[in-house]
Amino acid sequence: MNKILLFFIGIFFVTISFATSYTSAADGNWSTVTTWSPMGVPQPGDDVTINHNVIMDDAYTVGGYWSIDAGNLTIGANGSLVQGTNVIGIAIQNGGTITNNGTLSFDQLGNYQGTFTNNGTSNFYVLIYNLDHFENYGVVQEVDSFYTSGVVNNYTGSSIVSDSIKNDGNFVNSGDLSPNYFYNNGQFVNNSGMICYDFTNNGTFTNNFAFTVNNDGLNTGTFTNSDTAYIHLTRNFTNADSVNHDALFINNGIFNIGDSWSNMDTTKGTSSGEFHIEEGTYNSGYMKGSFLFCDNTPTVTVNPIIDYNTGIIEPGITYCLTNNITHIDENIKFSVYPNPANSYVNITNIDGANKIEILDVTGKLIKQIIPNQNNYKFDISDLNEGIYFVKINNLIQKLVKL
Repeated sequence: MNKILLFFIGIFFVTISFATSYTSAADGNWSTVTTWSPMGVPQPGDDVTINHNVIMDDAYTVGGYWSIDAGNLTIGANGSLVQGTNVIGIAIQNGGTITNNGTLSFDQLGNYQGTFTNNGTSNFYVLIYNLDHFENYGVVQEVDSFYTSGVVNNYTGSSIVSDSIKNDGNFVNSGDLSPNYFYNNGQFVNNSGMICYDFTNNGTFTNNFAFTVNNDGLNTGTFTNSDTAYIHLTRNFTNADSVNHDALFINNGIFNIGDSWSNMDTTKGTSSGEFHIEEGTYNSGYMKGSFLFCDNTPTVTVNPIIDYNTGIIEPGITYCLTNNITHIDENIKFSVYPNPANSYVNITNIDGANKIEILDVTGKLIKQIIPNQNNYKFDISDLNEGIYFVKINNLIQKLVKL
């Protein structure tokens, strides 16, 4: 497992008293005077616009790092800035800015005091180290470790792909977020599709949409799964803080767990909250509220239907012994859009299926459709608001009705 790299990049430059504005005039190296208009070489603190393909060579870096020191770097839609030989990273200091509308490729980005805005494609192969503002409207990819104690906004239509992410700041995801390992120690809000392998929450995590975990999950802080949200976790989930014993998991949405569930602190939720658990269930803490709790392989048949219970359970919680929604394939071929929807939904790439089934969260059949073509449009305006599942053969996708 690759771990978050936590280190400071030491960069020291002589202060530039008077900034110059440069615009690229041709493809070339940063240190080549004919690359720029006016002719010269941009220094830390200058304002630079790149509309060509520029290579950052090491002639004007310190220790392999280039600093945007109180200056502004803008890469145009047709421009690119990539690191050359012996160059390691790029840094933002003293209120500087980087705005990438094209392509930016470095091993490392250090944002110490300033703003990084990405509208294009940014590749940071080793590390992103953010202490200030990181605004992503485009694609950030190829990242090994992403550490932030500042502000990160991943906007609608954007994506961040990183092996590991550690958040000590304020992070809002409204696009696609795909770390293998996610550790939250700050404030995190998920408003869109998020997929990871393992996650640990030690801060405040709010899930407002779809969250897929392909291995294990651990909550030692406060985790809220809202009433329109859905979590699909493949293996084990634990809600426990071994130090302060104040872990809180609030489930007002749907939570499917492929293996075991353990609660050692507090789990609560309203009547819209549902747990569907395939294997063992263990409670030594406090379960409160009015949520539905379903154990698909129970060892007891009277309430509370929990395999091993030594904790406190409020009487408002309801139970079920089975759940027909047992498998949601994240790599299925057919598509459901728009999703969420309030009137019509399109289903494409049906591949000759003889029926389409719409199920509620308990697995009950709500609608059955016989398609007459590979792409099908159907009316869902008669459905109540909530979460449903579209089933074709043995493949299932979630559908949110607004």
